[in-house]
Parts: sequence; C-alpha cells; structure tokens
Amino acid sequence: MSIQDDELILTHTGAGPGMTDLMIWPMVEEVFYCENIFDYKDMIRHDKYCKLHSWMDSMRTVHAVNVTSVSQERFEAYMKTEAAGNPQYDI
Repeated sequence: MSIQDDELILTHTGAGPGMTDLMIWPMVEEVFYCENIFDYKDMIRHDKYCKLHSWMDSMRTVHAVNVTSVSQERFEAYMKTEAAGNPQYDI
C-alpha cells in the first residue's frame, strides 16, 4: 500500500477526482472493508498512509462515489456467498 500512498500525490491534483481516482475507488473501498471482515486492523494504518486516508475522505464527498458505493453490510453478505462457493452478485 505504500506505493499507492506515494502515487496519490502524483495523480490527485486536488481539483476534484479524475478518471483514475474513480476507477480505483471501488478496489480501495473493498480493501478497507476486508480490513474489518478479516480483522486486519493494522493493514492500512492512518499514521502510515495519511495521504491514502486523506484521499479516501476526499473521495467520500463526491456525489458519484456516494451513489455507487456498496455498504459494508452488502459487501460482507456478498463475501459470505463467495466463501460458500455460490457467489450472489445481486445482493
């Protein structure tokens, strides 16, 4: 994750999210959900990845992100079906 944290300073201009920000958002969001599901509490520490956390806070204010984000509850429900070998994509 340190590579991603370093790259954010190069890709995020502060003038609003670009296409790259919007494309990687779902994957970064899922990493945070997995951190809670699998009890990886120190995987993305705020003190170590402060640019990443700042970027995430900024992204959460974007309307397009808010209307398309998957809640942690829905993500967890999907992960349970995935683990059971019968993924249900339309939860």
